[in-house]
Amino acid sequence: MIYINRKKLNTILDLKLEDILMTFDFDRTMTSANSTTSWGVVEKSHLIPDDYRLDSLKLYNYYRLIEINEEIDKKYRDDMMIKWTMEQINLLYKYNIDSYIFNKIMNEHHHLYFRDGLLSFLENLSKEKVPISIISAGLGNVVVNALEKNNLLKENVFVISNILKYVDNKINIIGPIINSTNKSYVTLPSKLEELKSNKKILLLFGDQISDILIGNNFKNMPSLNIGFLNGEVEHYLELYKKYFDIVCTSDEGYTNIEKILVKKDLKINKEFYD
Repeated sequence: MIYINRKKLNTILDLKLEDILMTFDFDRTMTSANSTTSWGVVEKSHLIPDDYRLDSLKLYNYYRLIEINEEIDKKYRDDMMIKWTMEQINLLYKYNIDSYIFNKIMNEHHHLYFRDGLLSFLENLSKEKVPISIISAGLGNVVVNALEKNNLLKENVFVISNILKYVDNKINIIGPIINSTNKSYVTLPSKLEELKSNKKILLLFGDQISDILIGNNFKNMPSLNIGFLNGEVEHYLELYKKYFDIVCTSDEGYTNIEKILVKKDLKINKEFYD
């Protein structure tokens, strides 16, 4: 089901591709609700020992509760999310995951699944040269490799994520750590900064309410926010309607989203809200 804010309907219908800039979260936004996360690609690999998975699960069980608790002080959450990322990287050292093993894992991605219709959607956007940024707290190496495998890492696509690079078998993160709570102040590539100055509206895609913070990187640009509610619909639907102009449930794919946003076809399974 797709829920559309009635007040935003005219904005949707008036959209022109040459006026649009798009930005996406990656995990559970571009990928399906049942897909592993980009960080999860590592622990799902047969090259990884079971003890790594156990330690990674312990980190998740501890830090995830902090990540989703909106009542916790933001500065504290930011610090803890950075700490989570560093501890996750330290597991690679602990279990001797060198550059050779890491690169082999990056070429697997057996448990990574894109949402239905996403690849053709991105391909069509690339043909129209619509600028696309992917701002992710995930493992950027996975994001880049997944796009490359599908021939979608085009000139119009910009990945801003946690890219790990081995130098003399020491792991470095290229640029600042990006986590789910600090996406509002990432550094955009200069080319994207240039492109955004000529655009009139931002289409923002995310699966968590905190993903809306991504829009702060595109100051003074009106946005249309599209949210994927991946579970507990009865509990969270009304909350998502407050923050997102379009809410997609039931692991909705991009085929219908493309019909709404690009083809202006509203004859789909939808419901309006104010």
